[in-house]
Amino acid sequence: FNLTGVQLEVGDTATDFEHRTFGDEWARCRRYTQVYENGSSGQIALGAGMAYSASQINVYVPFDVAMRVKPSVATSGNWINYYTGASGNLSSVAPSIDCDTENPINARLFIASGASVTEADTLWCIGGGGTLTFDAEL
Repeated sequence: FNLTGVQLEVGDTATDFEHRTFGDEWARCRRYTQVYENGSSGQIALGAGMAYSASQINVYVPFDVAMRVKPSVATSGNWINYYTGASGNLSSVAPSIDCDTENPINARLFIASGASVTEADTLWCIGGGGTLTFDAEL
């Protein structure tokens, strides 16, 4: 049994059927949750920024589409922070987030680090299973 091409309406007035492409539906879904994850091996760069103190860096991560509201952020797996001349393992990253409260297009993550002030930083997911999840659910 297949059912397609159905549109439910509230009230007794029918409106024109709304056709949306897969890409449009996908973009609408991404406004609620965006997950950046690394596959079984290798590395994926997530964002760049700089150290503003010896214990914290700002990393900017762009969103694929604007989120509907300021999201929460969660991580899992292995992470590494590359900075000028060195690197530091961030396997227990618990970043805090700052961004616009409505329709943000990127996030600024605050992450503990061992970098020197003003050093350039990039945040990478390494190995398998690492994820960075932005959640703006209702």
